[in-house]
Amino acid sequence: ERDHYLCAYCKVQGVITPAKTVDHIVPIEFDETSKANVDNLAVICGKCHRLKTDWEQSYYGTGQGNELQSVTPINDVSAIVVLMDKE
Repeated sequence: ERDHYLCAYCKVQGVITPAKTVDHIVPIEFDETSKANVDNLAVICGKCHRLKTDWEQSYYGTGQGNELQSVTPINDVSAIVVLMDKE
């Protein structure tokens, strides 16, 4: 409800996209302590979720068969959108 069922990742790009999926901004696989933190949650559409998952796998090393990296967590949706577009 906080995000009005709109994709936070599209919204920072000036696009309004309805969405119902809630995503952990910093993946819990990388930082389990952020799992219950509401500030680590954002609504995300299917297209952005696929892009973000691909970016997380290369940046954080998340996903099956990957090795977690020692990197600084990024919790700014605007910054993540820029990084996702570079993938």
